[in-house]
Amino acid sequence: MKVRFEKNTFSNVDWEDLETRLQMGVVAFSYVKVSDGSLRNAVGTRDLNNSHVDWNLLPMNIKTPPPHVLCYIDLQSEGSSNSSHKDAWRCFVKENLVWYSDEVDIDDD
Repeated sequence: MKVRFEKNTFSNVDWEDLETRLQMGVVAFSYVKVSDGSLRNAVGTRDLNNSHVDWNLLPMNIKTPPPHVLCYIDLQSEGSSNSSHKDAWRCFVKENLVWYSDEVDIDDD
């Protein structure tokens, strides 16, 4: 079952749920990018033991983000013409979240 939430309807319980789901596995979600206002459809995790995480691409000097920002490991690049690479740390402002679901299929490369 896919779960859909509308923008600006998230409570602290929803944020805790999303963060827990990201720690436990892979989550699909969408958010509005601060840089240009476009919608970013993402697939990510915070589970460092996930087999899809490429340790060679992750920075080792990770800082603690501010409480209004959520960081994740990107498991899907935005497009071949984009300079965005998967397996890198990404973040978004929590209030820009549009929806999320933990029903995700990941291709084995």
